[in-house]
Amino acid sequence: TTLSDPFSDLSDYLSSLSLSLTPLEASEILKALKHPSLALRFFQFCPSLNPSFRHESFTYNRLFLILSKSTNPARFDQARSLLHDMDRRAVRGSISTVNILVGFFGAGEDLERCVSLVKKWDLRLNAYTYKCLLQAYLRALDSSTAFRVYLDMIRHGYRLDIFGYNMLLDALAKDEKVCCCNVLPFLSEFFYCLD
Repeated sequence: TTLSDPFSDLSDYLSSLSLSLTPLEASEILKALKHPSLALRFFQFCPSLNPSFRHESFTYNRLFLILSKSTNPARFDQARSLLHDMDRRAVRGSISTVNILVGFFGAGEDLERCVSLVKKWDLRLNAYTYKCLLQAYLRALDSSTAFRVYLDMIRHGYRLDIFGYNMLLDALAKDEKVCCCNVLPFLSEFFYCLD
């Protein structure tokens, strides 16, 4: 007996139905496909079902989430390729896209690319995005940039939770940035009192 390829069987079946798949439906199917290579194949297959089909940010987000849980060494290149595809197809991401990517890439050039997407897509950072960025810089052992993110965060009226606050304080202390550590509680209290 020969083993059939489950994706080929599924794609043959779906093609025979002459379906008109929507991005929302594609996203729900992707949600059910936990295996990254199968999800990627399905993602690439979707446009062949309907000539007018176009992936939207939430289908990309779903695939980014799947890749972020993968252990495949190619996952980072696959995510970069998806970002390139979004750019080529002029698909504008959301702040959720940025949050997922910041958590996924975490540091270095890819993190800077994530930050640049906020401006490119004309997005506004929210409290969660600030926290993701701050933690990413702390994981990258860049307490100075994390502190700048914190200052920008409080300047925009957002509060850092106690966990993030303590992470930042600990990193600044370890990096012997005592001046920042000394001013941190006062800045925090000052901006919180403005509410």
